[in-house]
Amino acid sequence: MRISVLFLAVLVGPAVAAGHAFQEPLRVSVDYRSKVQQAVQELVQQYREAAPVVQQFMKDLDEKLAQGDFKVAQYYASRGNNAGALSRLKMIIDNYPNFSGIDEVNQLYKKMSIAMGLQEIRR
Repeated sequence: MRISVLFLAVLVGPAVAAGHAFQEPLRVSVDYRSKVQQAVQELVQQYREAAPVVQQFMKDLDEKLAQGDFKVAQYYASRGNNAGALSRLKMIIDNYPNFSGIDEVNQLYKKMSIAMGLQEIRR
């Protein structure tokens, strides 16, 4: 278990050093998230007892990343950039299906799709 705490400190360290208290959305790329996910899978395979802690960390990370992308999508929508908003919303729908605000994401996606006159509307 000690190794998992160290591992999480290495992952979280840069965010904390950058001033993130995990109460605001993280600005981390999807590439970074996939690298973290791969490292986490390797950790869980080696240290099964760390799985619950690591899985909770990944849920929290996904939530923060989705929140950040949703705020960007809302900004684009408020500025009339429907294509930009749709792109971010689709990324959230595809990458973070368990996001707590997924209903709001789907509503905004539908609204933006209608505004752009798209035939296929995601539900």
